[in-house]
Amino acid sequence: MSAGWRITRGEEQFAAKDVAELKLLGVGGKIQPGDLIQEPGGTSWRYAIEVPELKGLIKAIQIDEDDIPTGRSGAGGVTRLLLFVWGLAVILGGFGGLVWMGMTPPELLVADKAVALSRTALSSLPGMESPDGAAVEKYEILEMVGAKEGSFEVSKADGTTGWLSSDAVVAVVMGPMEGMATQYSNLLAQPDSSAAVLGEVKVNEVVQLLQKRGDFYEVKAASGAGWMGTSQVLPGYMFSQVLKERYDPKFNPNAYVQLANYSWTPSGEPDQPDTMTNMLFHLVNPTPYGMTGIVLRITFFDGDDKEIATQDFEVPRLLPPSESAFDMGGLHLDGIDVDIAWDENTRAEVKVQGAIALDAGDYSRLKAEEEARLAAELEEAEE
Repeated sequence: MSAGWRITRGEEQFAAKDVAELKLLGVGGKIQPGDLIQEPGGTSWRYAIEVPELKGLIKAIQIDEDDIPTGRSGAGGVTRLLLFVWGLAVILGGFGGLVWMGMTPPELLVADKAVALSRTALSSLPGMESPDGAAVEKYEILEMVGAKEGSFEVSKADGTTGWLSSDAVVAVVMGPMEGMATQYSNLLAQPDSSAAVLGEVKVNEVVQLLQKRGDFYEVKAASGAGWMGTSQVLPGYMFSQVLKERYDPKFNPNAYVQLANYSWTPSGEPDQPDTMTNMLFHLVNPTPYGMTGIVLRITFFDGDDKEIATQDFEVPRLLPPSESAFDMGGLHLDGIDVDIAWDENTRAEVKVQGAIALDAGDYSRLKAEEEARLAAELEEAEE
């Protein structure tokens, strides 16, 4: 396949040689919102509705209401919201849905669920200026009950009900950890297209998202748990910018880990060869998830930009989560030895190749284990 923009839909893949051709495909309806697109020279994939070059150009998908799952409560509301959000969000381009939400009468937004945009509290009556009910946390998922006077009636997970202003929440088609199958798919035993088939996932079936590995999601479907391709399922968190900001780092953590700084110098140790170099890294994590299993790919080039060698380095420490907008969860590493022939024209490039996002409980447990290990190593070194 020639270099350019790569478009994937299920097992089908085609290309656009440049941005102009990409836009023509979008205008002509050849690209659908759930297609995966890779930019020239890139290694990651984005849904078509995320690609800035296609903003406002992708046509809405026509969905037959009879094909939408109806086994859940409020399914009629889900159908209406799906048709509105999926169609209009595509027309507006990208994730302009939040703007549309603020301009649309609440009676058009009858849905199964909503997500709180910030920390707030419920009110006993619609339109109250001072909330008098239970607290609602930012990103809390609420069940939608009704709409009146510019407010939504919602229910918390514990059954507490109350009212919130329509600008305090955003209605969503599915929960952030759910996804809708965009096509009939096999449920695979492993994240590999050649793996054994465990079951099937029907088109428009809603599945639970468990984790993501490469180009596959592990899901829980009606036929059981297994893996399906990322091009075969549209995640619920992609329907809203606020949900995407919260949950996309969980499934695509390596796209968020930032290499703030790195350098390398000759080791200079008398007992080491002249080719030994010492590398230093500083990693930043702007997400609310602690990270583990971070792999850095180090590539060395000579003065003619010819690749000399490539080496993967797995970071032996946890990367802390962001505590606030001013504390981005940094990790400093030095003393990383790499044996490679070099001269004054040699340069190195370092990229984040992989990472695993941790839930709060797993991160706390692994952090305690890491601190115990580091303390033991320090005590051993001092003896």
